[in-house]
Amino acid sequence: MKTIKKPFTGLAAKLLALPFLALLIIPKLSFADDTAIVQAMINAGTAFPAGKTYTVSSSLTVNKSINFNGDILNCNQAAGGCLLVQTAGVVVQNGTINGTLTPTTTYTAGAGPSGITIYADNVTVTKMTIQNVINYGIVVSGARNRPTITYNNILNTGYIGFFYDSEAETTGGSITNNVINRGQIPPASVHQPAIAIRAVGSGTTPVTTGWNIAYNTLIMPLNPTDWTAECIEVRTVANSTIVGNVCTQSTIGVSMVRCNAVTVSGNKFTNAQLEAIEVADSNNSICSNNIITGGGLGYLFDGPVGSSNTTITGDQITGTTKDCIQSVAGTQNVKVINATLNAGTNAKAFNLLGTTGVTVTGTKITGNNSAGQTAVYLTNCAGNLTINGGTISNFAKCILYISNSTTNLVTDNIAVTGNTVSGVATPMGSYLLNGAKVGTNVKVTLQ
Repeated sequence: MKTIKKPFTGLAAKLLALPFLALLIIPKLSFADDTAIVQAMINAGTAFPAGKTYTVSSSLTVNKSINFNGDILNCNQAAGGCLLVQTAGVVVQNGTINGTLTPTTTYTAGAGPSGITIYADNVTVTKMTIQNVINYGIVVSGARNRPTITYNNILNTGYIGFFYDSEAETTGGSITNNVINRGQIPPASVHQPAIAIRAVGSGTTPVTTGWNIAYNTLIMPLNPTDWTAECIEVRTVANSTIVGNVCTQSTIGVSMVRCNAVTVSGNKFTNAQLEAIEVADSNNSICSNNIITGGGLGYLFDGPVGSSNTTITGDQITGTTKDCIQSVAGTQNVKVINATLNAGTNAKAFNLLGTTGVTVTGTKITGNNSAGQTAVYLTNCAGNLTINGGTISNFAKCILYISNSTTNLVTDNIAVTGNTVSGVATPMGSYLLNGAKVGTNVKVTLQ
């Protein structure tokens, strides 16, 4: 039987179909797991080529400095850091880490993978973009010293943007010129701060010192449900600076707890829901030239022990819905110098509870003539208050009001004199119970 040859056109059609089949297969291959490839490049110190995107399914161990050259890591591992930095002195720079978090959806706070985890001293992370990771953006753990975190964008982290857990006595590092933006997370879903430095869980001895947190832009949702959703939190920290940061929204702008000799200067706070600056059981704090706009309180002094020796110089507080400066029992020795305090409706410039040793000099204190509004309200205070050399205006009730119900407590040694006063009806009022008294060395004048 004679063989019948197939026409050339049929054969050609099949041959031409092969490249199209390849085109269908190649895109699938581009989503393959690149973990081994990227790890090998890190181990060998190979330069990363520009314009590449890699898919990573487990943590990468970083033992050499890396310049990602703009490359992207799509990290979909279930836990751990996308990058685990375990060698001292390493520099990680110029890359993007993408996680799997969708900011507007519900997730389990504090569970899941992080962007970069550091287990070594003197590590630098710079010019990295870390976004949509479920847990921490960058976390330093295990008593590590002197991390440098600078010029990074940390966006939409499910938990803390940058977290430092000292676990022992350490020398702090530098967190400067970063953008940490968690503002897209719903207020009911955002938990924990943008930046958190935590030395110990309790106690009063600072064990991490020498931090510089400066010139960062920190954005949180408006009015978070969880009070821990702060911009900056420092716990048991000493001899450190928080300077030039822009803090937008959150519950608290800067929270200092059990700290010593921390300087908070030149920061801008907008719409901090609870208070812009919290000073809790902290000593020798220096606060200057901060601008506080909107939100709840300007300053809150709190904590079960009380804070001492705080100086506030040149701060401007305006538009807050609550008091400019509020303190709880145990607060002592607060100096306010050349500040501007604009008390909102029914709010007070100073609302002091169980506080002693407050000196206010050269400060502009302004109310808005709310009914019953008082510039300074003392509750169960021993006294020792001096206000002079400034201006006091537009308080409908009086300059100073003393409310004292502590048995036999005498509120004394008060001098509110030498100020330019306008729009204030009377100098002082009081409400006394249980044998409490106003002492003989109390002078409040309208001048």
